Amino acid sequence: YNDGRSGTVYIPFSDGGNGNYVATDYAPFMGCDTSSGFTVSYFQRVNGSLWTDKETITLAQGTTGENKYFTIGTEGYIRFNNGNGGSDSSLSSAGLYFDYTTQNGSLVKGKWQYVTVSIISDYHFKVYIDGALSADVTVTGTDNYASTGGLLNFLASENTKLYYGSYTPYWGTDTISLDNVKCFDHALSSSEAA
Repeated sequence: YNDGRSGTVYIPFSDGGNGNYVATDYAPFMGCDTSSGFTVSYFQRVNGSLWTDKETITLAQGTTGENKYFTIGTEGYIRFNNGNGGSDSSLSSAGLYFDYTTQNGSLVKGKWQYVTVSIISDYHFKVYIDGALSADVTVTGTDNYASTGGLLNFLASENTKLYYGSYTPYWGTDTISLDNVKCFDHALSSSEAA
């Protein structure tokens, strides 16, 4: 499949728990020092039109039913679930889950864009689109979830693998193309993300 770039990954549309994904069997942050945060960056082109609540990148543990994942959505949202918080309200209230679902207005369909998500701490991340800061988010209401490992410890686990597309029981994928996926062992600064 040639979509204007060489060496791309093409993922077709899926919905709900029938997510399409490419498993890498790679734990990109395994054993990394969490004190400097982490970053995931990639080129994305949305080829379809059903991109709401769809996944581009998933970092997950175990089977999809274990509900342990961090996802970056095609429209720019961020989800972290450290053990069924998405469907169990008691776990959500205990702070095992957060969901930043604001659509990122800088992302568009049908165009290659460079997405960078800098995870600064368990509660703070920045999203850059084509090198420009597009979202600076501090997640609130999750004071207790760090006691279960927290986001950075979750990402640094040898069991947390990288998937292209949706490796969750809830969300699908839009028809997307990915290229040049990179994982950094620190949160990129604005000058590094540019």
